[in-house]
Amino acid sequence: MVVSKSGTLWTTRLITLLFLDLLGIPRRKYGDNNQKDKLCLNIWLDEGSLIWPKKSRNSYTAHEICQIRPLVNKDKTYDRFIYENLWVREFWPNAIRNKNVFAKTRPKHSFLGIFEPLARSLQFWHMRGKITREVVTKSRALFHPHDWGKVVLSRLAS
Repeated sequence: MVVSKSGTLWTTRLITLLFLDLLGIPRRKYGDNNQKDKLCLNIWLDEGSLIWPKKSRNSYTAHEICQIRPLVNKDKTYDRFIYENLWVREFWPNAIRNKNVFAKTRPKHSFLGIFEPLARSLQFWHMRGKITREVVTKSRALFHPHDWGKVVLSRLAS
């Protein structure tokens, strides 16, 4: 999961992907079934969009959120993400420790916002025809072409 400053999701994504390519760090790409030893950046959020949508809240998503461990927690972004998603306790009451509960703060804006429309347009153009069930908006990009949540929840129900 990558969280960008408010209003810079697509600029952040473009810069990050270019940087990884320049460094030669292998990452999963659309249609790539060989996942071994590749970085999978499948969740991108704008820090103004940390709250998980109610229609997507279930035990599988709660479990996935509880498993997130930050590599970088700049400005306590991870703590704010957990605070905004305390609903996970309904499914996993002991997964989130109280020390991770953090008060709300206002997202800061970045100068990168001036590049955002161009970066978003370039990436939307590149993704055209490739988007299946992924969620792609101005402030949220969830690249999950296969719904593992549905698979896991159906197996648990049977």
